[in-house]
Amino acid sequence: MKLFNKEISGNFATVSGILTTKPSILELIAKEVPEIGVLTTKSIGIEPWKGNIEPIICERGVGCYGNAVGLRNPGYKKFKQEMLGMYAGNRGLFNDKFVLVSIFGKSKDEFAFLARHLEEIADGFELNFSCPHAKPGYGSSIGAYEDATYEFTKEVRKATKIPIVVKLTPNVDDIGKIALAAINAGADGISAINTVGPELFYHDDFPILSNQKGGKSGRDIKDIGVKCIGEIRKAIGKEPVIIGMGGIFNAANIKEYQEAGAGIIGLGSVFAMMDINQIKQYCSELVIDLSDNTNNAEKLTIDKLVMKYSPYKIKRIKKLTDDLRIFYFDKDYSCLPGQFVFTWIPDVGEKPFSVADDSPLTLAIRKVGRFTSALFEKEENDTIYIRGPYGKGIIPVDNAYIVAGGTGAATALLLSKKNNNPTIFLGATAKEEILFEDEFKKYRLIIGIDDGKPGKILEELYKYFVKGDHKKEERTIYNIGPTIFMKQAIEIEKAFVPLKNIYCSLETETNCGIGLCGNCAADGYRNCIEGTFFCAEFLLKTKEFT
Repeated sequence: MKLFNKEISGNFATVSGILTTKPSILELIAKEVPEIGVLTTKSIGIEPWKGNIEPIICERGVGCYGNAVGLRNPGYKKFKQEMLGMYAGNRGLFNDKFVLVSIFGKSKDEFAFLARHLEEIADGFELNFSCPHAKPGYGSSIGAYEDATYEFTKEVRKATKIPIVVKLTPNVDDIGKIALAAINAGADGISAINTVGPELFYHDDFPILSNQKGGKSGRDIKDIGVKCIGEIRKAIGKEPVIIGMGGIFNAANIKEYQEAGAGIIGLGSVFAMMDINQIKQYCSELVIDLSDNTNNAEKLTIDKLVMKYSPYKIKRIKKLTDDLRIFYFDKDYSCLPGQFVFTWIPDVGEKPFSVADDSPLTLAIRKVGRFTSALFEKEENDTIYIRGPYGKGIIPVDNAYIVAGGTGAATALLLSKKNNNPTIFLGATAKEEILFEDEFKKYRLIIGIDDGKPGKILEELYKYFVKGDHKKEERTIYNIGPTIFMKQAIEIEKAFVPLKNIYCSLETETNCGIGLCGNCAADGYRNCIEGTFFCAEFLLKTKEFT
């Protein structure tokens, strides 16, 4: 099919702020999912924005979410550089994809500036007039008014010749009039809807989102989306393109949007907890369902709560140093080695931590910032909230080597517990910082204390291999610790063990845990979904690791 003047591989689109938020994810989707013909970026502004602190996404029901990311983005300069880097030598991959770059600003001049400076890496622009929880002057502060929509769109139209799509908010009295104002100002199409709201979302009477209010997305906004598309189509006529989105989970939903007037179908929240193979299968099944009037794709979507907070009482705190503690909780926790949980303190925020032990739930935490400082103020019998687990996790193999540095010992403990006959190499900067030494003594344990000379445990690892006390093809290695530590470990290990047998637990900034925000991606693979352990063969090719 054709979108504007470009042939595209399919009529599905990703939506701004979900999944394709990094160039590497755009590239992966372009390679793997032909049914998605429109790749929409996150909204990009002039300056870098950190956005809101976690929680930025919460769960209102199965397949229903609240979110307030806060227009987090790297700024147009870095974004353009990353996109050009992705295109280098690989532009042909996007020959049948329409790259829709979402932009935002607080003035007409800012929008026009972004259009001029990002035109080189875009097939078209989506103007974000719709974010319901943006600061005053941004997002729906523009799209709620006909005059502002017209004036801002007209200014962008003067700045660029490539297609413009205006994204509108449903939180208005007459979305049709606003859509018509955009078209009259020179827009080539409309995308709708953005999230509904904003609203407050609670757990145990505590507001969940750090921003307090957020927009609603997911299954239960579908009827609102369909209604808005119908009103837009009636107002703007048959010709302009409409990208319809909001609560789409199955072929029947798509048909409702198409009957209302949408030509391109945006998919967003439905991708929660799906890995890349599941996304491929889901989109393929959707096409078949639309043709055969079946409903197989929906069977691949989420069917349970995945962000539910559960209260855990602190049973014991072991203080190793001023900034390193082990928290033991009052209940067990079911998870695989390599998975992690989010720990939430109401009115403070949440952060992810590796599960050190599952019986009882045990977390090893170093104080590094605002959240962990608040956690260190907690005492025995205090309650915090846990959600998860996240990450793919691993099924350990027998006779593994486990190489851990610093707080990497936390992930190593559960891995060792689930492994038969492991050999553990445990490194620390000082003796008092050794985590779980008594627990590790149950296994074959080699300890390396730096004492001012970094890398002592890696020296011990090298000595072990040089002595030849291993069988090259029969052992698997799991490296856990800071990236530089794991890279140095691989340099030693690859001379003795095939790279395909070496795995590393990747450290990336993780914000949602369910695969929607995309912030934790490495070469397009999200750490919270496909990770946290990745094969060294893969990692050594990624910019996030190298």
